[in-house]
Amino acid sequence: MTAKSNAACFMPEDPPPAEKLRDLLHRLHGFRPRSDQLEAIKTLTIDRRDLILIARTGWGKSMIFQSVPALRRGGIALLIMPLNLLEEDQAASIKKISGCVPCILNSKSNNARVRQRIMNGEFTHILLGPEIALSDKFAELLRHREFHQRLVLVAIDELHVVQQWGGDWRKHYSRIGVLRHRIDKRVPWFGTSATLDPTMLQDVIQLAGFQDKVEVMKTTIDRPDISLSIRRTEHSIASFHDLGFLLDEAVTAPGQVSMGQIPKTIVYMDSIAQIEAAEYQMIEWLVKLGGQRALASAAIQAYHSQLADFDKRRISEDFCRPDRGQGRPATHRIILATDAMGMGIDNPDIRRVIQWKQPSSMCTLFQRAGRAARGSGCMGDFLWLVESWCFEPMEDQADASRRAKLERVRRAQLDPGLRDLINTRGCIRKCALNFFGESITDGQRPGQVPCCSGCSQVDILPRPRKQEQQLRKSKVPNWERLRTRTDLIQWRKTRAAQLFHTSFFQDEDAHEALLPTHLLDNLARDGYHIHTIDDLRDRIGGSGFGWRDLETRSSQPSGKLGFPGGRHQSHCSCSCS
Repeated sequence: MTAKSNAACFMPEDPPPAEKLRDLLHRLHGFRPRSDQLEAIKTLTIDRRDLILIARTGWGKSMIFQSVPALRRGGIALLIMPLNLLEEDQAASIKKISGCVPCILNSKSNNARVRQRIMNGEFTHILLGPEIALSDKFAELLRHREFHQRLVLVAIDELHVVQQWGGDWRKHYSRIGVLRHRIDKRVPWFGTSATLDPTMLQDVIQLAGFQDKVEVMKTTIDRPDISLSIRRTEHSIASFHDLGFLLDEAVTAPGQVSMGQIPKTIVYMDSIAQIEAAEYQMIEWLVKLGGQRALASAAIQAYHSQLADFDKRRISEDFCRPDRGQGRPATHRIILATDAMGMGIDNPDIRRVIQWKQPSSMCTLFQRAGRAARGSGCMGDFLWLVESWCFEPMEDQADASRRAKLERVRRAQLDPGLRDLINTRGCIRKCALNFFGESITDGQRPGQVPCCSGCSQVDILPRPRKQEQQLRKSKVPNWERLRTRTDLIQWRKTRAAQLFHTSFFQDEDAHEALLPTHLLDNLARDGYHIHTIDDLRDRIGGSGFGWRDLETRSSQPSGKLGFPGGRHQSHCSCSCS
């Protein structure tokens, strides 16, 4: 029976008896749930109690909130999720479950017609962000008795973001507790996360509106299939030379580079400006080693919240291509990213995760580390590159200088858990698990990867080679880059109107078809290095976007693309086939 056929039933069916749960879940998902998964579903459906599930990546947390409405026919679950792409991926998974019909409610779909369909009971899972969930229009929907009675679950995925994002960035996350007062207290509240330390756990219980007697189910967060390393940076942070070793495997012979030899890697950074600067530098290194610029630009990718959803999807889908098996392997090999990359992205064969500088908390650090080696039988490495000032000096290195005093002040401001981990003299894994209230014996060591750099006392991942010379940095001033980007956007808008005025393209689609935003940004950034049409073709990469008739023009103001700082102003007149 589908959700639509239950539209006339205001009350969802009672869940099946406990002894039948396992067989029903087997039929729904095609596999038999583990005992702990069964216990979680029983808590939410039969006992109808609040539950917080803290379980490592790959445990199967999603199947819990996917299953509840399927077991209570006519029921609806609200799934509060942090990212649009995560909503889309979850919706695709839910569609595969018999009788389940998901609805993504966002700024584009939140209209009267869709809300009426929700009230009619046409959907089993409503996926939405906290901003929509707390909106006046959704509050009006909650006041309808027939919809209210169908609610069987409110789930908050990636529960840690309630505390991490609820301050300055997405304040609605810190107000999710308000939603609890708008919904029948008998509807169970469910939260999932891979990492919640004891202090953060108490914070999210209060902020998200969980009952005081919420049940907390916790599995070990230890990932024995990932080696852990902490390393002091050896070079200037601005040079990014400490990341140079990531490209070593690409060199197959002097002057010969194979991008596909680079192990899949995510480098986490907390600054978009640093991400873009590191992307440029690493592309330049690959070109200097002998790689083609177009291939180097494809191998190194920036991923952050300011990218268009189209580009995020393009990058994540390519990066998820397996390196082994049928089909083309991933073109993108190293992703320089914020936390926008990782949440809900099911990539099984990421070999390396690098943390650049200091994150905000231990929870963030281990959320990121857990993105490595998600596939069965896959092993991975996590490396944290830490600035020198974070390390406590040895007793015989005591320094009374002004710089040393400033460094002591900065160390005191570090998250205590991070500070202790950086300065541990023993096992890194043991120190980290102790912070999360676990013992290292809780996990099973497979013996296939080294435990950590503290236990090994050697470098698990290689150190960067000595650089013979500093690569010249881009000297395009920010104001010049912004001016060039503005000119390019205006040119794209004007040219797209000329080329596509009679087509079915929407404006944004036409702009992307003519000059994708990621190429536009690269052109604005690399202006000082574009002197000829060959340089321009090199930056565009011959990507098959239909560009032709590229030629230099120095006098026509119409259709020009100005790149400042070269030997001359480069202009081109482009037409799209």
